[in-house]
Amino acid sequence: MERTARPADATSPAPRWFSRPATYLAAIALLGAAVACSTPQSRMRRDLGWLASEELAGRKAGSPQAEDAASYVASRFRSLGLVPAGDQGTYLQRFPLPPARRVARSPRIEVAPQGAPARALDLGAGVLALLASAPGAASGSLVDVGPATSPQFGAGEFVAAAAHRPVIAWVHFDPAALPADTTASGPHGGVAVPTVRTLAFQARQAGAKGLVLSVPDLSKLPKETGEERDVALPVVAFTEEAAARLAKEAGGAPIAIDPGIEAIPRSTPNVLGLVPGSDSNGEIVVIGAHFDHLGHGGADSLAPGSTAIHYGADDNASGTTLLLELARRVTKREKPLRRTLLFAAWGGEEMGLLGSAHWIKSPTVPLGRVAANLNFDMVGRSTDRKLDVGSTTSSSVWERVVAESNQKLTIPLNVRMSKSQRGVGGSDHMSFLGAGKPALFFFTGLHEDYHKPTDTVEKIAFLTLEEIVDLAERTTERLDAEPVIDFVKPPDPPASSGPASQGAEQGLRAWLGSIPDYGAEDGGVVLSGTSAGSPAERAGMKKGDVLKRLGSYKIENIDDLTMALGRLKPGEEVEIEFRRDGEMKTLKLVLGRRR
Repeated sequence: MERTARPADATSPAPRWFSRPATYLAAIALLGAAVACSTPQSRMRRDLGWLASEELAGRKAGSPQAEDAASYVASRFRSLGLVPAGDQGTYLQRFPLPPARRVARSPRIEVAPQGAPARALDLGAGVLALLASAPGAASGSLVDVGPATSPQFGAGEFVAAAAHRPVIAWVHFDPAALPADTTASGPHGGVAVPTVRTLAFQARQAGAKGLVLSVPDLSKLPKETGEERDVALPVVAFTEEAAARLAKEAGGAPIAIDPGIEAIPRSTPNVLGLVPGSDSNGEIVVIGAHFDHLGHGGADSLAPGSTAIHYGADDNASGTTLLLELARRVTKREKPLRRTLLFAAWGGEEMGLLGSAHWIKSPTVPLGRVAANLNFDMVGRSTDRKLDVGSTTSSSVWERVVAESNQKLTIPLNVRMSKSQRGVGGSDHMSFLGAGKPALFFFTGLHEDYHKPTDTVEKIAFLTLEEIVDLAERTTERLDAEPVIDFVKPPDPPASSGPASQGAEQGLRAWLGSIPDYGAEDGGVVLSGTSAGSPAERAGMKKGDVLKRLGSYKIENIDDLTMALGRLKPGEEVEIEFRRDGEMKTLKLVLGRRR
């Protein structure tokens, strides 16, 4: 659902919820209750319970519910006395998202027999537009490449046809035949199964101009909304009968498909509030957590085909709730800290760290004054009081500060410090590391409910969450005593010990070390920088380069880069093609391995 009017200002008397009375009244009641609550756990239960409620429907960036969540956080900031640090004296900093998509009209299917004018083919209920499709039409010969589990994009008839004329790939896509194992394997991914997105990637790499999917039952097609990003190829789904009729009517002659998809601009906010330090012109520590989640699922869900609400209680209502409780404690101090604190609830993290990346490019306080970042993402599901603290090597002070802060707790937490030179996970601290700012990442680990509708409030460990707030408070205070918070550039990773096919390399994903600018759209992947010691850095790639090809894989978007790296091997030499200052360049490099 697209909102054409800008939401009400977060400092205005009537928040945006006013247009939906039930939501507004419920939120106001919770705000009052949160302020009145006398214990940290009761306050956090109310905040987290609202953020992960049915009313907020998964807080998907760009949705009305994400606007409601932002307004709630802004109202809490205001009630705590934080100084607005967004745009034009408000708590909100708006930024654009990748366009939303809607079905503007029914798909148009045409056939053009030899020597005859093109004619429309009416397939009625046998055809379905997909929001994951790119807008626009595609024309070419229809070529059957087989089932989705083993499509023959790179062999036989398809290659022969694509070499001489435009082609449209026809894939038989049976959701019942897909692998069922989607256990989370990392902060933003799971086991790879064929999807509209991966099939479109393969089709584009093979030279297809469009994609036709035939399915036994259109109602069982997994819902890939395309709200975050389209698949860069026109796609239309058909029943098996309708696709067979299309092929028969075409008789080998060209066809044209137009999904009828329209792109619609949209935006979402960051929510920003300051707690001024005693040194009013001194350094600033940014304390952040993202507030958005997946809404009703989509391409990043690990519950394939589900359109249920993905509540995101741990991811990341837990971090946002911690942010609010920590802000409350800091504002209640009798004596202010020396450094100013910027509390930031980031939007658009699930779409690729968009909110924090936008803030780095358009900071609302001088970026040169930013000394460090503390990031809280998924901190509500600790078992045995365990807490992972990542990116500790980005400053020489981190391990000491965290260890001493933990020892000040009545019962220290089981803190595990990450030695990873690149930090832990794909979360908003990575935007700060990319800008040369030391950052810490607080995280209680992945679980079976990650990116699923089952990530719900009753599974949150509130007692340990309160203890993590205690540690965050002590860390903030202890950090304030450090005269200098230095940034330590990661050292070069160890060199590969042998060819890609040998021992340690097997089964490990290839690593390029490019840092994408997730907010940029340029028919390729725009780099915001490169990781220290990475193949990309050693090859001389730099900020602003637009990656267009990696080995044999054409790169149109972030998905292409991710899937290409998943198919390439560590230690493999590849040629890359990129645009710099309007000029195309090529070079060769050896891919590293992701640890």
